[in-house]
Amino acid sequence: LARQRAEEARQAVEVARARLETTAVRAPFAGTVLEIYERPGDFVGAAQPILRIAQAGIPEAVVQVDERDLAEIREGQPAVIITDAFPEREIEAFVAQIGARTDPQRGVVDVRVRPEEPVPWLRSGMTADVTFILSDAGRQLLIPTTAVVRRGDRTSVLVIIDNRVRRRTVTLGAGGTRGTVVLRGLTTESLVVREPTAVQVGQRARPNLTPWETTGEDEP
Repeated sequence: LARQRAEEARQAVEVARARLETTAVRAPFAGTVLEIYERPGDFVGAAQPILRIAQAGIPEAVVQVDERDLAEIREGQPAVIITDAFPEREIEAFVAQIGARTDPQRGVVDVRVRPEEPVPWLRSGMTADVTFILSDAGRQLLIPTTAVVRRGDRTSVLVIIDNRVRRRTVTLGAGGTRGTVVLRGLTTESLVVREPTAVQVGQRARPNLTPWETTGEDEP
């Protein structure tokens, strides 16, 4: 009888250990805990959140778009974010992800918009307005065609960041004598090297800001 009870106790311990393993919660990414909803020992349901985490290094804005407007939105589409805290600072961004489902009660879809470049002053929870650029006409970012570096199927440009030459992968649009359109990878604040063959990635460089005037009749 004592052996039977000992075996039952051992099995109970194994079951308890197995259940304990299922209580471990691991985040799928590195980040910062913003809010804790439940504490150890609390009972929670399968779909009940226990905390809120902001993913490190990838700030983004979540916009609820009416399902009737989804035909105008596509992944990679340019957008502009303006926060209430810094209304004078426009953040060049793009559509990173369109939600897979529609909220049946409100008829909206979550659209995630991500800045083109890191924004040190952007904080999680900030109130912001997002403008989707539906047409590139009148809002084209042009760079000198000589600045474009092509290696196989990769297209990039050299830029100056913190007085050092860095390489940036870009997505280009049409090109012409007036220059080449950049769809993604740069902002209006980027310092582009006109002659990339004259410098090397990583070397120190001081930007020499000179005006670039587009010429010719061809539209890119």
